[in-house]
Amino acid sequence: HIETTEKPPAHLTHVNGKELPKGWVLIHGGTKESENSNDTLSTHILMYHPQLHHSEKHVN
Repeated sequence: HIETTEKPPAHLTHVNGKELPKGWVLIHGGTKESENSNDTLSTHILMYHPQLHHSEKHVN
């Protein structure tokens, strides 16, 4: 039994250098200016895509 998985690009599976759990990908990541201070807020939008980590079943 050989399982092949197609991994999404590294920038989609890592946030701030930390790898996301299997199936999670980064939809949007970036920083935006906070309205009330000089701080920048880090914004990350994650989405669960289990199909990226499941191999396709081939019927012979």
